[in-house]
Amino acid sequence: MSYEIVKGIKFKDNQVWIKSDSNNVSPRHYTWWHCTSLTKILQEKGREAVDKEILYEYFNGNFAQSNNNYHKSLVLLDRDEYNYNTVGIDIITKEQKKYTENDVKNLLYHNYIKFKNREFADHVIHSTKHDAYIYKFSRNKWYMIRDINAAKVFRSKEDAMWKLPMKDGYTVVKINKGVCKIKKEK
Repeated sequence: MSYEIVKGIKFKDNQVWIKSDSNNVSPRHYTWWHCTSLTKILQEKGREAVDKEILYEYFNGNFAQSNNNYHKSLVLLDRDEYNYNTVGIDIITKEQKKYTENDVKNLLYHNYIKFKNREFADHVIHSTKHDAYIYKFSRNKWYMIRDINAAKVFRSKEDAMWKLPMKDGYTVVKINKGVCKIKKEK
C-alpha cells in the first residue's frame, strides 16, 4: 500500500504546500506541490480544520516518516485506547471501533496542541536495568554512560520519548537545575 513520505508542510498565501514523494518510487525526488484539497479546507473552514485533516492523514498512515510536530504529536497518543493499530483496516469489529472519525480528529488535534504547548525543560533517558543514561545514538543502537552530566539532554519530555527505545526499563527523567551538561575541554 502506498503512502506519502512528507518532508515539509507550509502555509503560504492562504494555500497549503507539501514537500513529499511516494514511498514506492525509487529514486526519490522530493518536490513542493500545491495540495488543492487541503487549500480548499483552509479557505473554507480555517487552519484548525486543516491541522485536523493533516493529523488524520498521519494517523491513517497516508503521510509518514516526517520530523514535524504533526507526526511527533502522535507520540503522546494512547495507541491502544484509540485503536491506533487498527485504523485503516477494513475488517474491524464494532467493539474495536468505538470512536467516530470526528472524535479521532478532535483527539488528535487536542494532542497536537498539547504537544506544541509542552513544557521545555532538560530531560535525559535513564535505563533502570543498567543504572545508566543514554548519551549517544547511532542508526541501530544507543550508548550508555553512568555519569548524568555526559548524558544526551533533550529539550522536552516528548522529544526524549521520541528517541526512547521501545523496550521496558527505560524512563525519561527531568534534570534538576543543579545538574548541567559539562563541555569537554580540548
